[in-house]
Amino acid sequence: MIGLIFTLIGASFCIIGIAVFLFVKVDEAAILGLIYTPIGAVFLVLGLLFLFLQRRKEKMHKQVREAGHYIMATVDRVICNTNLTYNNMHPYIVYCNYVDERGVMHHFKSRNVMFNPTGMFRDNQVKVFVESENLKYYDVDIDSILPNTVIHTVNGYQSKNKGVFLCGVIFTIMGSVFAGIGLAISLLAVSYPDRWMFFLIFGGIGGIFLVIGIIFLARELRKKSQVKRLKNSGDYVNAVIKSVAVDSSIEYGGMAGTSALYKNLSAAGSHEQVYTSHPLYFQCSYAAPDGIEHIFRSESKVGLDQERYIGQNVKVYYKGDDFRKYYVALEEVHTFL
Repeated sequence: MIGLIFTLIGASFCIIGIAVFLFVKVDEAAILGLIYTPIGAVFLVLGLLFLFLQRRKEKMHKQVREAGHYIMATVDRVICNTNLTYNNMHPYIVYCNYVDERGVMHHFKSRNVMFNPTGMFRDNQVKVFVESENLKYYDVDIDSILPNTVIHTVNGYQSKNKGVFLCGVIFTIMGSVFAGIGLAISLLAVSYPDRWMFFLIFGGIGGIFLVIGIIFLARELRKKSQVKRLKNSGDYVNAVIKSVAVDSSIEYGGMAGTSALYKNLSAAGSHEQVYTSHPLYFQCSYAAPDGIEHIFRSESKVGLDQERYIGQNVKVYYKGDDFRKYYVALEEVHTFL
């Protein structure tokens, strides 16, 4: 994506610069052409280089797979890749190790996985396709030890967001205050000739805040009614809370909003403590009769109690065969402290 964007920007700058330099018969325009063209050339070269490296990487993966030579590596840990964000979710990378006949340990990492696969591995041994003598070029066959999954994203997720609700309350109060000040000035300052200007300024600002606040509040109240309708319908599946993941759509500033994420990172049961300024959510798995494993996400919270919920059954209320609308009822989970 970066390569494509850089290539398009670079090509556009080059075209503009060359066109201005050739066809606009003004000295100042010629200078602009000389400026735009080299800048565009830099973006174009970088974009083409990124595309070339990505294409080379894909070709290498294809070649090592087609060669069919592989080694068996051991799953070591799962790491959240906070450098990338897709659909408000950070992907995850699976790291694995292999010890050769000389006792040298080699480290490999998988492609980005769009859910936290912790607790979902069918085996802790994974195929790593490599060149016969060179382990530098490889491709981790992570799909072979993961279930056939369908990820249900936040687009179909129905739950309240206390942060959005609080913003709605604050914006509504601010809007009412500003509108009230404007109205009070217009009514009380009768002798002041420009009182309507104050009314327009304060009323306009207050109206904007008021509309935004009402939208936020209406959105959250609508979610509450949707959740209630889903639960009243009685349609649900029993899922298992498998792991926690990071909600990259919300970020708290400073340490005040920091939460500690404890997660099982390997099949051997080792634990690593990860600190994040994002809230967390549970990944819940439902194995359908057709063999597909559906992954749902709960509402996001700071400081989820993983030890209390991981492995527990939870009801996922839904609407439609494709689970387009759903709600993970964490409040109905009976846990034991």
